[in-house]
Amino acid sequence: MEQYKNEKQVAKDRRTEQYNNKINRREKLGNRQDPEKKNHKKNEFRQWFDGMASKQAYLDREARRQGKQWKINVAAMVERLPIVTPDKHDWELDYFYLKAELQRYDDIAFPKELGIPDPMDFKVLKQEELMGTYQNIHGSIISS
Repeated sequence: MEQYKNEKQVAKDRRTEQYNNKINRREKLGNRQDPEKKNHKKNEFRQWFDGMASKQAYLDREARRQGKQWKINVAAMVERLPIVTPDKHDWELDYFYLKAELQRYDDIAFPKELGIPDPMDFKVLKQEELMGTYQNIHGSIISS
């Protein structure tokens, strides 16, 4: 029985030592994040929002004291700036067409009875052909 208690105590001491080593290592490492930058956006928002909320609460109280209605109107606006991408170089277009052509050979050809089209029947269209097809289908939308 004494041996069992000694083994338990040794195991407990070892766990305690490991825990203390872990805590000491954490303290030595310190915090790698700059405390001034931590939660910067959050603090900036809170600084603005708390002032605005207290002002709105004050105006609401004053309006109720004077028997007037106080209504808060809120609106949001999102702007997406247009991104103009340059045309691709000829070598890039050639690469994409070659890649699309080679991918036809990578697909699995299933038996015709399953009704799955054969990948070799697909046609790789050039960019001009795609745009022409789009204009023909949606001719009323796009003016040439």
